[in-house]
Amino acid sequence: MTVRRIEIERLTVTSSKPFETVVAALEASIGRPDMAEFLRATRNATTYAELQSVVQRSVSAAGLMLFMNLDAGAVMRRESGLASRRPSVS
Repeated sequence: MTVRRIEIERLTVTSSKPFETVVAALEASIGRPDMAEFLRATRNATTYAELQSVVQRSVSAAGLMLFMNLDAGAVMRRESGLASRRPSVS
């Protein structure tokens, strides 16, 4: 088995705005390509320059692109029995 290390950059956002507002703004700044078209175009690319062009067309002005969206919290909610993302405040 080959092990390959990758570098990941974590971004922390501190804001006085409500959490949902910040998340919505971040999500709005992410490029969301049609993945079927994206996969077709990347498979058809015959050079690195063509592949790079396909990727750049899918990246937003902020330099971001959504490949997949996973809800890790969903697994935790199922395991814990909690039905909602956040407990309601009374």
